[in-house]
Amino acid sequence: MVGPDFEIIRQLTRQMGDVNRAAMVGHGWTREIDTLLYELVRSIPREVARVRIVAGDRKADRAEVPEQALRADGEVVRYVRRPVLELWPVLLAATWELLGGKEARYRTGYDADEITAALASVTEAVREALRGSG
Repeated sequence: MVGPDFEIIRQLTRQMGDVNRAAMVGHGWTREIDTLLYELVRSIPREVARVRIVAGDRKADRAEVPEQALRADGEVVRYVRRPVLELWPVLLAATWELLGGKEARYRTGYDADEITAALASVTEAVREALRGSG
């Protein structure tokens, strides 16, 4: 996933806990998952060329110093437990739907076309990660 798309995903992920809680729980949201995803997006430096998510059995892999997590080619790699990774695009889409275009623009600073493109990007990145994990 390219850096600019990730910035949108970062903002949308941060909004998950601030939309209709009952609707989000219906999509699989829990406080623990919200915290894991929030910490994941928080751990990634803002100026990255690419973010690669890898399905793994461990919690989100957070570097103590964000700059150390950045590879020479500008790529950041993070590990996310498979069940959380599978839910992430679902929760992002639900957040987007619950916010609606106008509110999402207000809260994230991005318009509908940008958000839709970023959601497609993260969905594909998650598919690749899940395929790669067997």
